Amino acid sequence: MRIQRPIGLFTCARRGWRKRSIATVAAATDDHLLIEEGPLYTALHRLEKKGWVAGEWGLSENNRRAKSYTLSPSGRRQLRAEVTAWERYAEVVSRPLAFTAPATA
Repeated sequence: MRIQRPIGLFTCARRGWRKRSIATVAAATDDHLLIEEGPLYTALHRLEKKGWVAGEWGLSENNRRAKSYTLSPSGRRQLRAEVTAWERYAEVVSRPLAFTAPATA
């Protein structure tokens, strides 16, 4: 199986997702990638400290106070680097899986 693109924290930030990001990531990966709320927001805060995402407070669909995250320009550069590294990794790991040993007589 070749993963076309990574789904994760940068995707959440790029799309400006809030709490629904957890369900969206799960749905986008057919429930193969499940992210718990605590680690998600811990990681988003870490990305914000690095300057890769910007957080902004606003109102959710339920009129509750919620923080929305978007990628910063440096976050977009980092995302491109991470996607390139992931694609290279996925290609290398998939090689032995696709390898067919020569038939023996």
